[in-house]
Amino acid sequence: AEDNIGITVSWALGWPLLFISFFFLARTWCSVCTLAMPGIFVQKLLKPQRKTPLFIKENSGWIMGFFCVVVLWIEIIWDAYDSPILSGCIILTITVGALLFSLLYTRRGWCRYLCPLGAINAIFAMPSILELRSNRNLCLNRCTEHHCFRGGDGEEEGCPMFQHPFMVDNNHDCIFCGKCIKNCKNQSILLNLRLAPQELWEIKVPRLSDSFLIVSLMAIFFPFALREDFYSFVGKAELTLKNITGYIFPHSFTGSLIFFGLIAILLLLYHAMVAFQAKVSGIDRQKIMLFMSYGFIPVVLGGYLAVHFKILVNEVWRLIPNFQVLLGYPPTYVG
Repeated sequence: AEDNIGITVSWALGWPLLFISFFFLARTWCSVCTLAMPGIFVQKLLKPQRKTPLFIKENSGWIMGFFCVVVLWIEIIWDAYDSPILSGCIILTITVGALLFSLLYTRRGWCRYLCPLGAINAIFAMPSILELRSNRNLCLNRCTEHHCFRGGDGEEEGCPMFQHPFMVDNNHDCIFCGKCIKNCKNQSILLNLRLAPQELWEIKVPRLSDSFLIVSLMAIFFPFALREDFYSFVGKAELTLKNITGYIFPHSFTGSLIFFGLIAILLLLYHAMVAFQAKVSGIDRQKIMLFMSYGFIPVVLGGYLAVHFKILVNEVWRLIPNFQVLLGYPPTYVG
């Protein structure tokens, strides 16, 4: 595998750069996601007219958050990082899901309402230094066609993420595909450079499902970043359970208990922090619970960026021997 330049470009270069790009380019990677491409291609041929079910729309945040936690659970507990078959199954499952959803419903409903990778992208795109927004004065006074949302003349489609630029006030669901720019005859759509955390303190429609996912990502960071230590801890926990119960529990069972236990502990701590702040400040508890989690996004994103930057630095050197193999020379590995 170390001789395969495709693997190096995908996992040692592309995957870390994906996380690093969140800060600079928001969800731009979603606009060129290869997992969604088969569905987009088939959709152009079949042109489905069904709308995404209301239940999925209303509960998309929870569904995406759940799928995201499940994917990370499978990756960590069964060590997908060293299992090409398991990694391939995860990627294939997401691709097939996007394909089937595109066959049934219009636009990119999977990406907007169900994709587990999109859930992470949506959260980490919020502190980006870029935003795509409309000039609201132009929209109110000159726009009567709403091509940015509905689609332009001929075959030009509207926003694939069901977003009207006039209503957009955050990067959560915008994938920077640029279709609204091409469709808008009034040149209302603007690409703005902004202060990085600006969106987080100006968020107007907080979502409880976002709070769940942000806190869960905080909990998952530890087994993700310290995988070897996590597996060692799981092994010790198995011995402890054997001494207590007399049974040998499977590695996956013990690891899952610890994995979901960490999420439960972090959620309880978050609720305790919310209750304490509500009591001290006199602000409604529900309001604090909705808003406070967004303040943790830069910390969580910074942690994941650090881990992926380490992967980039440690592994990108493999491009040199990969090119040697392509040119017919014996590879030279360092370390």
